[in-house]
Amino acid sequence: MGTQSEEAPAYASWIGRVFDDRYRLVRILGEGGMGAVFVAEHLRLRKEVAFKIIRPEIASDPKIAARFSREAMATAQIESPHIASAVDYGELPEGGAYLVTQLARGPSLRALLHKGALPWPRAAEIAAQIADALATAHNLGIIHRDLKPDNIIVGERDDGAPLAIVLDFGIASLSAEATVPTASTSEPLTSFGLVLGTPGYMAPEQAVGDRIDARTDLYALGVILWESVTGDALWSGDSLTGIVSQQMRSPAPRLREVAGNGVPEALDELCDALLARAPAQRPASAGEVRNALRSLAAPADSAPPSLRPTTATALSSDASLPTIPEYTRETGPMTRPGEAAKRNRQILLLLAVCFLIGGGVLISAASSYFGDDDDAAATDDKRSKEDTRRGRMSIHDDEPADSQADDGSDDDKGGDEKGDDRSGSDEFEVVKDAAGHKRLIRRLRR
Repeated sequence: MGTQSEEAPAYASWIGRVFDDRYRLVRILGEGGMGAVFVAEHLRLRKEVAFKIIRPEIASDPKIAARFSREAMATAQIESPHIASAVDYGELPEGGAYLVTQLARGPSLRALLHKGALPWPRAAEIAAQIADALATAHNLGIIHRDLKPDNIIVGERDDGAPLAIVLDFGIASLSAEATVPTASTSEPLTSFGLVLGTPGYMAPEQAVGDRIDARTDLYALGVILWESVTGDALWSGDSLTGIVSQQMRSPAPRLREVAGNGVPEALDELCDALLARAPAQRPASAGEVRNALRSLAAPADSAPPSLRPTTATALSSDASLPTIPEYTRETGPMTRPGEAAKRNRQILLLLAVCFLIGGGVLISAASSYFGDDDDAAATDDKRSKEDTRRGRMSIHDDEPADSQADDGSDDDKGGDEKGDDRSGSDEFEVVKDAAGHKRLIRRLRR
């Protein structure tokens, strides 16, 4: 609703009042043509809520009162993170009615625009969230009819991203295709010729009292987007007639003409389509608008890894984020940057250690092998000199020493039988050399 007016002190005396033994008014949030909005405490739940009252002169009309109660029940069915849905409603003692909704915290979009234009990506993100809220309401057959910056609260998420919440479905209307339950269906929810809304944000068909539909809210969204990017009011005038005549006489200025060429051409085209004077020339649904705005507001490198193309893409010179590998059947799970180089260094270090250990083993084995040969040669030379001094004669045979010993025994026997006088004069001895070979040595008696 609008900002506090000169009649606000009349509502200031309401602070502290308790309604229906449940809601105690704490402070005033704002006031508009239909009533005022308070922050109230739910006494049983110890929770703050938004408490909106409808002026008695408006609620006294039986048709408006019936429509208000049915629309309050309808908006209670809306479940969206971008809509403050209704939780209760009732009648005021002095006439009029009240509507209780979730309390959205943060400044209104109107308060933000008082400080100046928003960067176009932030404006597109806020508009995308508004479109998401409209898509949810439109799918239930609910048309807002009073969408404007005053009815949009812009909070902030933990990561700094904006969180837009749409308020005030108090004059919303239900279309013929509404699927939510209502208290009664005996009377139409809208009537031709009744103009409810805010000048400057009403679509031309709404301003002249013609039939409205979901595309009426899309026109208001186009006005909000245009004003968020430019920081200026799109339509201005002293009366509803003057504003409507501007809307009918000439099209809205193009967004890029006012905000500059820094605004993407696609955003300029979308905003121009939303502001079309004929409803048939506007986008078909809020869902389409939401998707288009999200694709424009999201930076190119914010898409999830699974949505990135699998082929290599050249990065611009000012790119600051590393390319994240894809998960594919051929490459397996994706590896974080730097892990491959770290793994390669570990493999090289392991190979170096193995090389050093293997080299040491080879050197030790070679030293042992050649050292044994030298020792064996020295032993043979020493033994050969001793045999020479002792007058020994060495006889080598390829056959085993045991076989030679047996042969020698037979020869001895043969010699005894033949009377060979050498059989008793020679002595034989089996010895092993350093290499382990057996030798048969004959000793000659002198």
